Amino acid sequence: VFARSVFLRRDAAPHCCACIGNVAVGRAHRGRRLSTQLLQECLADCRASGFTLSLLHTHLPTVYERAGYRTLPVHEVALSGASLVSWSEIEIDSRLQELYRREHGGRPGTVARDAAWWEARERWLGAEGWRTMGVAGIDGYCCMRNTGDGGQVDEAVGACGRLVRQSPPGSGSWRIRLPLSRREAAAGPDGAVRMGLALDPGADLSPLASEGAVSWRTDEF
Repeated sequence: VFARSVFLRRDAAPHCCACIGNVAVGRAHRGRRLSTQLLQECLADCRASGFTLSLLHTHLPTVYERAGYRTLPVHEVALSGASLVSWSEIEIDSRLQELYRREHGGRPGTVARDAAWWEARERWLGAEGWRTMGVAGIDGYCCMRNTGDGGQVDEAVGACGRLVRQSPPGSGSWRIRLPLSRREAAAGPDGAVRMGLALDPGADLSPLASEGAVSWRTDEF
């Protein structure tokens, strides 16, 4: 269980979220609903520990539906065009942190980012293949990682968020994750389903499916 503070509304304090990761049952013991039992016992501990909601990503949604999880939408758009600008790796300073806060901070689905979060982010993002990229003279940044046949763009901030959509960082098939929108056709699913569960009756998860909500991949570790 990865503890995260996740916003459900911009105008309210974040909720204590139990992010579930790496649930596995040995091959010889599958088919006996042991994963469901394990998950239920884990969630009981999470409730007793004060978590008010739980989030996860999975390729087997039916396993988690049995425990009460429901599917939450994500919004990804295919990028098109050729790389016409020079993207380079940059460091996120306090000015860019403030730019992120003004543009995305507190959106439903985002993690509350304190100084310790920003300090630690490069360690885990680098291990997952993410790089923080920008363009000289352009205000903002994006997080990107290659997938072999192209790549993914995430956490698009400021003018870089607009620029990357006309000038992807490389050739191949690229996708960008954006806040939920009713005005733009999303790309096809990426294979993993995002799911949520309210652990407390007072946790209303509906804002996570509302326009403007976003789940950054860079918040998911």
